Amino acid sequence: MCEHKWIYQMSNYKCEKVGYYTTEYYRIDTYYCEKCCEIKEKVNQCESRNIRDGKPYWWK
Repeated sequence: MCEHKWIYQMSNYKCEKVGYYTTEYYRIDTYYCEKCCEIKEKVNQCESRNIRDGKPYWWK
């Protein structure tokens, strides 16, 4: 059994329209284990916004 040592690899960004005026923004971070090379994805940010409010500050 591996005692994981997670290393940050990259972030992916996803945007979905959930209503006529509402959009959900996601930031999905990818990590890998330095010892066994297992890959893990984690949704770190999820935010719903009205169209007129603009994009979140963390959006690429």
